[in-house]
Amino acid sequence: MVGLFGAVGTREQLRRGLGVRDLANAVEGGPHRANAAFAFHVPEGLSAVEEASRQNQMV
Repeated sequence: MVGLFGAVGTREQLRRGLGVRDLANAVEGGPHRANAAFAFHVPEGLSAVEEASRQNQMV
């Protein structure tokens, strides 16, 4: 089992701190991931899961 941040020396380990970097960029006025387009995408995905469930299909 690989830990939360991936094994040392792997690409997964390079993802450590991405959230902190996003937060720092947003605080300094830069773009961030929590924008309106992303917020709209979440219910869109949930709707797709619900519809697939009704039809007994996979998303």
